[in-house]
Amino acid sequence: MKYREIKKLIEEKAPAAGYVLAYTRKCLLFKPYSDKGNVEGLFAEDADIVEIHLFNDEKEYRIVSSESRRYESGYVDHVADFESGGDSTYVQNIYLDLRKEDMADISADTIEVVNHIKYTDEGMAYIDDYRLSMK
Repeated sequence: MKYREIKKLIEEKAPAAGYVLAYTRKCLLFKPYSDKGNVEGLFAEDADIVEIHLFNDEKEYRIVSSESRRYESGYVDHVADFESGGDSTYVQNIYLDLRKEDMADISADTIEVVNHIKYTDEGMAYIDDYRLSMK
């Protein structure tokens, strides 16, 4: 999917400020942004985006490219804004390699994966959603 195809969705659904983690056909991009207008400057209009996550401590908006016929638009998008804490979430801390050049603007040494937990009628736990977060 091209950046120009998802630009309006990002303006409407992404957190006002936070981080962008994007996988393109050419590179990985992981940078903070202070407002959604800054995100546009990170990509060329015809940048071929495979997956993009825009997130802060409370909300994530993600878009994943899909070739499935189930998604006529060519992508799947989702807003994850559930509350963390309590028995319904499980947090994983993933350490970042800040020595890499594409991590130069990142100050935290970990990224959190906040998993939302649900239970089946039989009591089996499963992850029904997740979101990224930086502390």
